[in-house]
Amino acid sequence: MKIAVIGTGRVGTSLGNSLAQAGYEIAGLADADPAAARRARRIIGRGRVFRDPVAALRSAEVILIAVPDDALAGLASVLQAGEWDGRGKTLLHTSGAAPAAILAPLAKRSAAVGSMHPAQSFPTPSTPASHVRGVIFGLEGDPAAVRKAKILVRSLGGRPLLLTAGQKILYHAACVLASNLFVPLFGLAVETMAEAGIPAPTAKKALLPLVEGTLRNVKILDAENALTGPLARLDYETVARQMRALRRVPRARDAYRTIGLAALELVKKRGIPDARVKRLRALLEGK
Repeated sequence: MKIAVIGTGRVGTSLGNSLAQAGYEIAGLADADPAAARRARRIIGRGRVFRDPVAALRSAEVILIAVPDDALAGLASVLQAGEWDGRGKTLLHTSGAAPAAILAPLAKRSAAVGSMHPAQSFPTPSTPASHVRGVIFGLEGDPAAVRKAKILVRSLGGRPLLLTAGQKILYHAACVLASNLFVPLFGLAVETMAEAGIPAPTAKKALLPLVEGTLRNVKILDAENALTGPLARLDYETVARQMRALRRVPRARDAYRTIGLAALELVKKRGIPDARVKRLRALLEGK
């Protein structure tokens, strides 16, 4: 099976490299930035670099589209205007938020269209193939496209998760909450340590084992039972003192308040009476 990658950033190049290692022929590589496509060619070690994405499309049976979400509709229009035969071709975009329908102009050319989103972050374009083993891939689109995507995902050692178009945006919002938004939260924790006079390198050394331990808890327990700390214990005095101290770090205080309220909802799931939670909720709400 020949594969072309359009959009050779971190996701496109890493997946293209992983597919090449799984035995697929990488026939074409294209990117709005020619240097990025050449870099992908060096990393993958194969594949012809095309300036024209339509030429890359013509080179393969499966086209993996890994461009930014706001570029998908424009790229679909460019591809739709080109000369190519869609019969036997499958186009899969990697967006977690956009539905396969954004590629609808290409379906009119008899191509199968779908989406194949890895629920994983890719730190570099050369992220190794092992990075996606065991990872969930959200799949959605034409039945033929989803069938082809399942084959690719399983060949990478991933796990397919079938989604409807209506499920995708909340599915992706959940991914953002769990992954992307953790990073600024961690940044706020480091900033709060700095306010206490603890330098960033030391703060990271202190905080990372705590994060890793929490992640281990989440792996084996549901969220309400993985929660620890003063909010889980309904320790009013400690939370009150921390809220007062966090006036020195207003953004961290805002995050503490918002996420703290969500934590109290988890506490209630343990069967704790709402009356016991009420006082702490009022504190966080500023009442």
